[in-house]
Amino acid sequence: MMKLSPDDVIISEKSVVDLFHDGIRAEATRYDYTNKLKKVLCEYLGDILHGDPAKVEYQKNHPNPPKKGIKRQFLDADWEQRATELVNLAQNEPKTVEAILLALVKKLKQRNQLLKNDSNYLTSSHINHTLKPIKKLFDMNGVPFTWNRINAVFPESETYMDYEEYSIADIKKLVDYADVITKVIVLLWSSSGIRPGGYYFKWKHLHPVYHYKGKLYYENGEVTDEIKTSGQLVCAFIEIYAESKRWNYYAFVTPECYHAISVYKEKWTR
Repeated sequence: MMKLSPDDVIISEKSVVDLFHDGIRAEATRYDYTNKLKKVLCEYLGDILHGDPAKVEYQKNHPNPPKKGIKRQFLDADWEQRATELVNLAQNEPKTVEAILLALVKKLKQRNQLLKNDSNYLTSSHINHTLKPIKKLFDMNGVPFTWNRINAVFPESETYMDYEEYSIADIKKLVDYADVITKVIVLLWSSSGIRPGGYYFKWKHLHPVYHYKGKLYYENGEVTDEIKTSGQLVCAFIEIYAESKRWNYYAFVTPECYHAISVYKEKWTR
């Protein structure tokens, strides 16, 4: 017979953001959702939520060096306060939050109706993914929020036929004009089939596969200098989500992609 004692019942005192992160298993997904949540809270709702102006002012006067390739147009020093503010507002004034999110989706939907070659165009899936972190934030903080009205104004999903595959010639053109890291990204996208969250792997998770005297070699320690010199590099594989026992899997890339990654690694090491 099993019984709970009063001491077994623990009411969580974690912060809104800690609970949000607890609901996301994969580290890469947590990173992606956090960035999307920051964008919604600090850019899209920048004039709706109050946040902590003092933190934002400090960040404005003491900015971190910009990361290469990232052109963020908003300040996010108070994103955790904004997350707490939104959760409290949703619990106390759900109709207000529903109106805010309806207005946001309608704004994003306008960008979905632009021409696809317009730099402001957004796909319907992008809009859906923008709202997913908000849904996770509410779910993990016990906010009884109804999404029916908001889901109803989402643009129709594009079908597979809306997209045209890149040909080998298209990929070659991209690679010919790309710098080292962009070349890696293009070849990784085109050969591996992994989702963006799978990009967060380490050097040790990349394994070249050689064909030598009728046998494949790829295990750590078995690929000798002789095999590297006289064997043929046939592909490479990446351990995706290698640190997770449940979600890990292998993705294969072409020899060209592996060579591009090797060149980037040399540059990165220098």
